[in-house]
Amino acid sequence: MISLLLAIICSTAIALVLKYGEERNCNRFVILSLNYAMATSISLWLVVKKDLFNYLGSLSLNSLSNQLTGNSSGTEGFLTSENSALWALVIGIPTGVLYFLGFFYYQKSVKESGVGMAGSYAKLGILIPMIFSLVFWREFPSGLQWVGMFLALGAILMVNLDFKSKNIFSSLKPALLLLFLSSGISEFTNKLYQRYGMLEVKDFFLFFLFGTALLISLSKIRKKPDAREIITGLAVGVPNFFASFFLINALSKMPASVVFPTYSAGSIALICVGGMVFYKEKLSRKEFVAIVLTMVALLLLNI
Repeated sequence: MISLLLAIICSTAIALVLKYGEERNCNRFVILSLNYAMATSISLWLVVKKDLFNYLGSLSLNSLSNQLTGNSSGTEGFLTSENSALWALVIGIPTGVLYFLGFFYYQKSVKESGVGMAGSYAKLGILIPMIFSLVFWREFPSGLQWVGMFLALGAILMVNLDFKSKNIFSSLKPALLLLFLSSGISEFTNKLYQRYGMLEVKDFFLFFLFGTALLISLSKIRKKPDAREIITGLAVGVPNFFASFFLINALSKMPASVVFPTYSAGSIALICVGGMVFYKEKLSRKEFVAIVLTMVALLLLNI
């Protein structure tokens, strides 16, 4: 429970530090770059430690294609180590683009809609891999998960549609929707690697993912960052790394059915409280109801 609580605190810290940076007009790409530089360095260290670069000498697109199309058993993680390394490259690069977009729209949403709404939409991304898994692999949700899916969709519609106005799209919030889509699709591409690639080569996937996001964010920097931007970027990178670190620790000691709902709902609740305490954010009645629906939906979706 201590690891789970620390993971929730770190997840909350990411949103609150991003809000700090947005309020002081810090360069978003500097913050993104420092965040991804840390993640890339860690994943590169793991790749070197495990000597995974040896697999690069025997990569073959034909072999990967044949193995992917030739598998009819539906077994997960069936690729060889060499093909898993190539699969990590093929999936890791587009996932890195999605991670970059997700974090960018997270920053934008924090500024435009507050940390509570941004945190809710980021967590709601879990809906997309569930829908894709249903379509591609016939992974049908349970009865309660169906309820959670409809509640989540209701929360999205509630925030983005105004049925009292002649133009129901007058309250549309593109940044929140793009945050939801980029976060959700990146979760699905994560699942794509995990379904077909070997777990022992996953550090390669993380290296290509974070390395791609780092290169994109570095290419967007147009001026020399100041000290405040560098400190803010590092202050985001640290909790971003440790949120995953403590979450993995919690999963090693507690059932996923307890960890994921508590982590998702707890993070949103604490982010909302933090926004009100530190930044005096106030939610409209519609936004408050939408966040409550999101928390209930996430609890049901994670069962």
